[in-house]
Amino acid sequence: MVAAVRDIEVATVVRGAAARLFMRPTGEVVISGPAGTGKTRAILEWLHERCQSETIRVLIVRKTLESLKASALVTYQDQVLYEFDGKESRFDGVTYFGGNKILPASFTYRETGSKIIVGGLDKPSKILSTEYDVIYVNEATELTLDEWEKLIGRKQRPKLGEHRPASLIVGDCNPDAPTHWIKQREALGLLRHWPSRHEDNPAMWDSERGEWTQSGLDYIANLDTLTGVRKERFRFGRWVAAEGQVYEGWDPLVHVIDSYQGMDRETVIQKFPHYWDVDFGFTNPFVWHDWCLSPDGDLVLVDEVYRTQVLVEDHAVNIRARTEGRPHPIATITDHDAEDRATLERHLRIRTTPAIKEVSPGIQAVASRLRVQPNGRPRLLLFRDACPPRERDRSLIEAGKPSCTMDEFTTYVWDIRPGMRKGEQPVKEHDHGMDGTRYQCMHHEPRKSNRIRGIR
Repeated sequence: MVAAVRDIEVATVVRGAAARLFMRPTGEVVISGPAGTGKTRAILEWLHERCQSETIRVLIVRKTLESLKASALVTYQDQVLYEFDGKESRFDGVTYFGGNKILPASFTYRETGSKIIVGGLDKPSKILSTEYDVIYVNEATELTLDEWEKLIGRKQRPKLGEHRPASLIVGDCNPDAPTHWIKQREALGLLRHWPSRHEDNPAMWDSERGEWTQSGLDYIANLDTLTGVRKERFRFGRWVAAEGQVYEGWDPLVHVIDSYQGMDRETVIQKFPHYWDVDFGFTNPFVWHDWCLSPDGDLVLVDEVYRTQVLVEDHAVNIRARTEGRPHPIATITDHDAEDRATLERHLRIRTTPAIKEVSPGIQAVASRLRVQPNGRPRLLLFRDACPPRERDRSLIEAGKPSCTMDEFTTYVWDIRPGMRKGEQPVKEHDHGMDGTRYQCMHHEPRKSNRIRGIR
């Protein structure tokens, strides 16, 4: 059994996304976040706890063995096992085997018989010849999809009549491009992606006082010196592809929600008035948003259609079916295409309002709503299940393109071609959800009524 003091320490170290591992998830999980969130340490602490309490076989792996030795293994030996001397840890009961030409290096827990195998995919034969209950991939973004799938094939399969927990492959990483295979598997519902943040690391954030530690202040100050994509990924934990993200205030940890003021999505749908917006498309995505407006003036996205190669009349059938039983929208703000508007109005029996399409004021309106207010909330929020994986357009995912509005927030960037100034004009791609969101925010600007008076 683990000593009480150890329980206290682990509870202190394992916070945030990694703490969810104690709920015994199965399948595929990736924990991502900016540099310094403590995700590697937390995962290793969780593995250590499991190895002490049950008999399991674990693989800790990285792209290369040398990079693993210089990173996660140092953390495991020096911080989890304490003052490792190369033979036996000060934590009584864990022995080390350094490996040979045939067998990989490993750690064995004497009391339970649990074994942690360590290796790199540069020498796969040593580690891929057996099965594991848990596979931990350090810096998962370094792997190709093929390598990840090979590791999946090494998860333990329960034998007939055997009762044991289902196996898990868990990875950690800093964010990469939003088109990375990790994000694609998340969009397809094959992988759960859990974001971590600096406040999850007790060395950086004092949760009792609700303030940064001195180490945290120093570390954040260093990250603030970064620029461009590196700063977006390593400071803020954003999956961005290029410099010049339009909505720098976008933070999925803040803006993507599972409940609103204690209410689940269905309650919000029934309780608050609805506003729709539509950005028409066929080859490019057709986007329909269903927003609810709270009494506090917050716009909350509760439903979304984001698909290509579907006619407007067929979209109308889908929208009519999924909104049955909901309050009728107060307004439907659309692109100006007269034919598509007429088709939508006819099939849905609604009246539409042409959008205010000025780009710069619209971007400002969205950015303003993304800011956190004195009440602790932004005024623009998106339910995680507004566009669930099962409803995503697979052709977009396979092409490495956004498959929902949430994806677009990190791919919507300023045009920085020669002769263009940052902040002057966004790149006209990956913007269909952004256009609809902009239409909606402009509709709720105080000045909008004067601008569209008389337009049906």
